[in-house]
Amino acid sequence: AWLAALGALPPEADLMLESWRLAHGSRAPFDEPFWKELFARTRDDLPAGELHRQACLRSRDLDLLPLLPRMTVPAQFIAGSEDPIFPVGHAEAAACAAHGTHVTIDGMGHALGPAHFATIATAVKAFLSLS
Repeated sequence: AWLAALGALPPEADLMLESWRLAHGSRAPFDEPFWKELFARTRDDLPAGELHRQACLRSRDLDLLPLLPRMTVPAQFIAGSEDPIFPVGHAEAAACAAHGTHVTIDGMGHALGPAHFATIATAVKAFLSLS
């Protein structure tokens, strides 16, 4: 559904901004100024973006789940209940395979905007205090 919505955007749309808006979730309003500022700051960091794109293309058909039981460190997987790219089941399966934990943040999508920072930080802090 996310890819279909992305493909339906008009040609004049800011593809980067609108892709994150579509992946945002309903927990909080989309913080457009935050995302525009983030994109402006990272616009010249093409190597990182290109490396991420290449890694995604190379791992598209690779099932990493069987490798997770080999993990020897504590792991926590955080997911948004409305993530259109990696549904919650991905984090649950990864946590189970890695003998880790998972946290689902209600109303969060794939985009980790400022509205989610405190909740994510609290989850990470709680996990680290247990590890």
